[in-house]
Amino acid sequence: MAAAGVLVTVVGATAVVSATRGDETGAGARSASAAPVSEVWRDAVFTMPAKAPDGAAYRPVTALSANEILVTAETSFEKASRLEIYDSAAKGRRVVAEMPEPAGVKGYYAQQVEVGPEHFVWWGNTPNDDDKWADVWAVPRTGGDAVQLTALTGEASEVERLGVVSDEVVWSVRSGGIYRVPLIGGTPEKVTEGAGLHLLGWPWAGDASGDAASGQQKIVNVETGRTTTVRAPASLREFRCDAAWCSGFTREGLLVQKPDGSGRHVAPGLRSLGQGALAGGFLLARGSKPADASATVVYDPETRTAAKIGDLAVFGVGLSSSPTSVVYWDPSQRVVRTCGSREGVVVPGPSGASASPARLSTRCVTRQQADGAQISVLNLAAVR
Repeated sequence: MAAAGVLVTVVGATAVVSATRGDETGAGARSASAAPVSEVWRDAVFTMPAKAPDGAAYRPVTALSANEILVTAETSFEKASRLEIYDSAAKGRRVVAEMPEPAGVKGYYAQQVEVGPEHFVWWGNTPNDDDKWADVWAVPRTGGDAVQLTALTGEASEVERLGVVSDEVVWSVRSGGIYRVPLIGGTPEKVTEGAGLHLLGWPWAGDASGDAASGQQKIVNVETGRTTTVRAPASLREFRCDAAWCSGFTREGLLVQKPDGSGRHVAPGLRSLGQGALAGGFLLARGSKPADASATVVYDPETRTAAKIGDLAVFGVGLSSSPTSVVYWDPSQRVVRTCGSREGVVVPGPSGASASPARLSTRCVTRQQADGAQISVLNLAAVR
């Protein structure tokens, strides 16, 4: 699914888990090694099959509860064919619905999925051509046949993020602005109150995309019109906000605060991974000191707790449209380093001189290997 999930390569993990309380920035405690997520949030980590019984590959979307997560089943690479729910307590699956392709559309891929009160909604497009075209689908959470709500062209097709209201689907576009269409289908129309805004997670929107590294100046509740001015300290890098929390990088470490500047604290030794917050304001971070340059943790700004995902791992975040509450990885991942020698080449010397002797060169290659049979999942809905 061409813009669906995010995969990040990480190595190790070291984190700071406390800092000064209050609105003023504090350096907090000295760096401490973070324990694995399976120890810090024991009840929130589980393992599930990587594939459905028919061989389709599972890709997590987001959590529905402390025990259930929504997943897509892919019949080929990034080609989602159906929605399923996996129950970690019952260790079972339930098929919700097929994710059909629109008739006559070639190169179609379903993209991000959004969870509404009574529906699952997703959008799709043809990412490998230049057409400005997309469509939006919905299916009841209880299951049934998916319905194509609308086909989009022009600016409205440049979907950035979806949201679901009681009886409508809303989405923002990359150039800024919000559209909506009824859940029964119809013609899309612009949301006047959303002019120039980018959804962060309905009903919240900002004047810059949640994936933007800087530039956010306000957070708006599109339903009520309430606006919060983002108060960012000077000299911050990689600064971005969602509805609840903002983060950026200073020389002291990862700076975290609420959009209005309250709750500001520093987690020294951590640096943003350069993507938006997860659901609930959880942050993915990495080490900032040379010894910990590739360390990666999940950081909870509410409790100022950090936990490492794993030591050298390629991990994914759920492909939900709003911030996901799922992080996942292959528990069998391991690093294999192989070295070999090959005969060197005889290098001719200057005129009248003998040739340089052949030399043996050693070449080492480091690869990640995994069995691919299972997925380990961190369900943040089971944390708080």
